[in-house]
Amino acid sequence: NNPYLAGSYFARPIDFNGHVMELDVQQATRYLERLASSEQLAGITTEIEILVGMPAPVILSAVHAQEVDLVVMCSHGDTGLKRLMLGSVAHSVTRQSVVPVLVLRADGLVPAGGRSTRILVALDGSALAEAVLESAAQLSIALSAPAAGELYLVRVLRYMTEEGSADSDKETAEAQEYLNVVARRLCQDA
Repeated sequence: NNPYLAGSYFARPIDFNGHVMELDVQQATRYLERLASSEQLAGITTEIEILVGMPAPVILSAVHAQEVDLVVMCSHGDTGLKRLMLGSVAHSVTRQSVVPVLVLRADGLVPAGGRSTRILVALDGSALAEAVLESAAQLSIALSAPAAGELYLVRVLRYMTEEGSADSDKETAEAQEYLNVVARRLCQDA
């Protein structure tokens, strides 16, 4: 709890654990209150909370404490040395979260409602991969309203050499049939 010295040796010490933190909390509270009362969030119940600490662990702790169902965050798109040195909060949260995480790029946010939002769903033929279908469909519908939602179902096949071209054609046909079955099942459930 020692204050840090700022400026020259003769400068008065600044208590970063007290006054500066209090100002930061006040500023963060005003910021969240402004967002919570914005027209964009009208009609949506919001709660605000100021948390202090390393971002990724604190976010993950809040996920547990608040029993949230989905985390939505923006990636700043840091790459290279900056990401290596500082880490990526979005990457850490995504890898460690027990709930789904939707990461949006800062320069390419989800389009506003009124047109279909196409969501890519990567499938591998397993029930585990297919478990995301309902959530992806609901998300696409919600983001697209009043337009209909759209899912883009993808199954990636391993690359085959020339020698395996007959098997490759067969696997491609099987994968296409699998995707058709999944698409028909989704239409029947709708």
